[in-house]
Amino acid sequence: MRDVTRKLYILTILTLGTQAIEIPGIPFSLFQIMIMLTGFMSVLAVLKERYYDLHQNLAFAVVEMLSCGAAFSLSTFPSWAKSSLLVGIMTSMMIVFIPHFFGREDLARLERALIRSQYIAVPFSVYTYYMFYYRGGLPERIRLFLGMYITLDSDFIRRAQASGHVRLALPFATPPVLSVVMGICLVLLLMNRNLFRQEIRISLMGIFAVILGFTGSRAGVMAVAITLLLFAPKRLKRSRLKRIHVSWIFITGLLGLGILYVAAHNFAYIAKFSSRYSISFLLQDRHLLLLIEGVRIWFRSLENFLFGIGFGSSIHMQGSLTNLGPYFFNSYLTLAVERGILGMYLAFSLIKMGLHALKQRKSRSADEFAMAAAAVAALASCLFYEVFHCYFFVIVIAVYYVIYNERTGKAQ
Repeated sequence: MRDVTRKLYILTILTLGTQAIEIPGIPFSLFQIMIMLTGFMSVLAVLKERYYDLHQNLAFAVVEMLSCGAAFSLSTFPSWAKSSLLVGIMTSMMIVFIPHFFGREDLARLERALIRSQYIAVPFSVYTYYMFYYRGGLPERIRLFLGMYITLDSDFIRRAQASGHVRLALPFATPPVLSVVMGICLVLLLMNRNLFRQEIRISLMGIFAVILGFTGSRAGVMAVAITLLLFAPKRLKRSRLKRIHVSWIFITGLLGLGILYVAAHNFAYIAKFSSRYSISFLLQDRHLLLLIEGVRIWFRSLENFLFGIGFGSSIHMQGSLTNLGPYFFNSYLTLAVERGILGMYLAFSLIKMGLHALKQRKSRSADEFAMAAAAVAALASCLFYEVFHCYFFVIVIAVYYVIYNERTGKAQ
């Protein structure tokens, strides 16, 4: 049963890009069906083994579950609370079971599955680009094979464009989430040259980089920049100059020409979003104002500080500096504001994990080194957007628990 469960987890990871795809007559996506089936099988397998290694990931999962229950009961935004509770339950299960069923020797397999799960982003990105510029815009419903489809509401279509230019988002709900996922995949490919053949690896890096750029989001770009700053020097020290194969030059040149063509065709787009990194823009950015609003709400009363305000309740509150949404564009602050001291515990646990991942830069294993870099990229992205509801992010954190034991502060 253990082998079957392990295979189900790999299949579940491979379906990460199908969360938005609806199946006729079934109220769940393919990914949701897979994760529920895998969770059920995980429980049966653990009960059969009558054993579980009680490390800190279990404590994190328990606090995640308890804080989700409390945030659900306090929420004044029922529809948001229901979806957040479901994500919380699935998060707890994955963080408990993935480190139980997989070990260090499985890291390369898990990393490849994470990257392959995002192959689906390529055709969706091409489709979005084509429909936006050549067919008058995205439709409200995208019909797929076997009767499956994706429904795009007005809010998604609004987010998928800015100043007359496209912003890639599919197969996720917002461009920043896609940017975070692309950023993590790029980090894995950059830091572990053994995952794929060099030609495939270079091609994927080029494609994912283009998609990342056309999300128009800073979250993934900043996460990659921070990770490269911290990990690239170590990676370069290990590298040995090797003879460059002619096919690699051809593929790299072809990708370079493609990027130049897209860039030239969308110079105004690039100029607009590059300006978003200027200091003057950042100081006036709504993201910064929401951070200030979140801190004010959190410290507004002892009750808010201790217990939180509940999932998405901030959307019904009045902001002093800007209009409030259901989160604050910072996962750590959102955890604390929505869940109080339990959320603060989760935030500090994630920060401690990030510090541990930085120590893994000394690891001689390419798989562990790449997974540590991916964890840092995921946790860095939390500074710039709300990604704790993204299953891809959650699975990256769960996989890093394979080599992390906070009880001792050492690699298992």
